[in-house]
Amino acid sequence: MLSSFDVSLGVFHWLSKDCESVLDDLVSRAVPVCILNHFANAYLESHLAKRCALKCVGVGGVTGVEAPAFLGDKFTTLLDGINVSFFDPARAQPVDFARKSFVILLPARISWEKGHIDAVRALGLLRRGNIDACLFCAGRDSSPDFMRSLSRVIEREGVEDRVAFLGELTPYQLRNWYATADVIVLPSHTEGLNRVLLEAQAMGKPVVTCDVGGSREAVRDGSSGILVEKGDARALADRLLELLEDPGRRESMGRVGREHVIARFSLGPLAERHEQFYRRFAKIAPIAPEPALGVSRSRGQVS
Repeated sequence: MLSSFDVSLGVFHWLSKDCESVLDDLVSRAVPVCILNHFANAYLESHLAKRCALKCVGVGGVTGVEAPAFLGDKFTTLLDGINVSFFDPARAQPVDFARKSFVILLPARISWEKGHIDAVRALGLLRRGNIDACLFCAGRDSSPDFMRSLSRVIEREGVEDRVAFLGELTPYQLRNWYATADVIVLPSHTEGLNRVLLEAQAMGKPVVTCDVGGSREAVRDGSSGILVEKGDARALADRLLELLEDPGRRESMGRVGREHVIARFSLGPLAERHEQFYRRFAKIAPIAPEPALGVSRSRGQVS
């Protein structure tokens, strides 16, 4: 089917054996091929991804952290981006409920790798330290088995009345919950560059997350958020406590975070990075600049 098209560049956002067949077809016809990796860069070390990457002219990633050495100059850090006009505190309507506790929001698919068990254990430590906080989990349930395990941890920590599951939210609902929360937490064990970190900061909220993947690029540690070691519930609880007890620091971090995301992760800079990446490899002629206003195309004379 592809033979009927004049393909300038093949770009793959996901890899499978079927994708590799298409990739091989493009390469056999001397079409340049690129891969965009949206996951942690360790994924590129897998057999399939490495095999495909070695056939490509370029590989882009949402993070430059732990980029595979075998790619050398083929690898480009593209980062990610969000609509900072949408994720704007001025456009949100905080959720209206009778709140007496601190609100901690964990917006992620409910699964082991997103660190929900660590978040619940940290909440238990806060509770035993007489800190009145609630954990709201926004995201779809990906595994009944994991939900049962998580429920047992919630019961063991004695926080049944302090954990709520909101389900999968619309972008508008999520924006309102960002505005409602005091702190956003994302204790993932593995990540590429999670947009939740960008959205939360754009909403003027401090984040506490694990130092994995692109988190250290997404968050200015100590300025717009705090990084902790993955799996360390005690450190997670300690950093959350620091922020919950210091509203001035939360406000300052939120202000820095929004400025940081606007400058580095808004859609304009993202589009420019991608355009440069594609033009570097695509088989297309450069676009000729428009003639200056008032200059004749045929004679170059001012009219």
